[in-house]
Amino acid sequence: MSQLSYKIFRSKVKPFDSALQDLFLQIEALSLTPLRLLLFCKAKTNEEYIRMRDQAENTCANHFPTKKPLVAVVAQAPFEAELAIEVTYANTQITNIAYYDRHIILDNQVLLTGAIYGSVQDSIGVQSDNIFSQLTTLLSDNGYKINDIVRQWNYIERITHISPEGQNYQQFNDARSRFYAQTEWPGGYPAATGIGTACGGAVVVVDAIRNSAKYSRAIDNPLQISAHAYSQQVLIDSDITRHKSTPKFERAREVNTASSSMVYISGTAAIRGEKSHFSSDALQQLELTMENIAYLVSPENPVNKGYITADNYSYSILRIYLKRLSNWPSVKLWITENYTNVETLCVEADICRDELLVEIEGIANKVENNNS
Repeated sequence: MSQLSYKIFRSKVKPFDSALQDLFLQIEALSLTPLRLLLFCKAKTNEEYIRMRDQAENTCANHFPTKKPLVAVVAQAPFEAELAIEVTYANTQITNIAYYDRHIILDNQVLLTGAIYGSVQDSIGVQSDNIFSQLTTLLSDNGYKINDIVRQWNYIERITHISPEGQNYQQFNDARSRFYAQTEWPGGYPAATGIGTACGGAVVVVDAIRNSAKYSRAIDNPLQISAHAYSQQVLIDSDITRHKSTPKFERAREVNTASSSMVYISGTAAIRGEKSHFSSDALQQLELTMENIAYLVSPENPVNKGYITADNYSYSILRIYLKRLSNWPSVKLWITENYTNVETLCVEADICRDELLVEIEGIANKVENNNS
């Protein structure tokens, strides 16, 4: 929502605790109101990850003793930094911010969660079911419905790994399908990203808006088959005979309220129809991915007729997931040349298909036209 703003902070300081202190000082220097801190770290084991996660929570509580931002820690190494934080800020239009341990509610309408974690000792499927059980209770206790979710970030340890329980991503998709089956989705599913992490199990972060069907709409991309309509051939599991749940998300979701208008852009890759393209070329995948995103939010997309146009929306933040460090120099150059004025963050992450090297998500905000 456009009453929210986003800022990326990076630190090259070592070790982790020093980088953390450096970043919190950078955040405090802006004198804004941080709502959520999404930390991208270089943890390689679950033990290291849990230590970093606990330290981040404690440091946040020390720096913000009365109005503590939500925290989520993700084991995705940021490029050219020891630690990076993506901060969601409140702008002055927000008149009421209600702080809770695991979520924040803005103007009794918008709900933001911090990270919802499972136990790393469990399988990804068991963790995911537990996370969605926690989320069900959190939403219900605050008067929200499951289909009020408008954006969901899903971080999955070793996303393409196949264990006896099945592929990690497929285990998560099965759990998400069970969770979503508790309600109807007449306006389409949330926007979402499902992306790999080095460790940390399953982690979910959610944005919801009360009565979301009134304030939001799904945006489909005719260039791509909807993920929830994928064929069984592109879904991977250890049991090839078993029917596999599809990933339940829309390509984007537009949210409009009386004071704001924005678009959540889901994790997007170099896929046309349901087929991956340019499997050995990260730069070509990057260009095709941004072509997909540009068409998604363009007036040429027939879904946007009467709604969104390229003239009144611009990207406020782009997060780039890159599989291989060796591709970073060319990707960095391309992003720098094409998106100079956009907040961007690139992190190392495995992607849900082995042949995909790049995935991008973002947020587009409405550009206010002050001309009379």
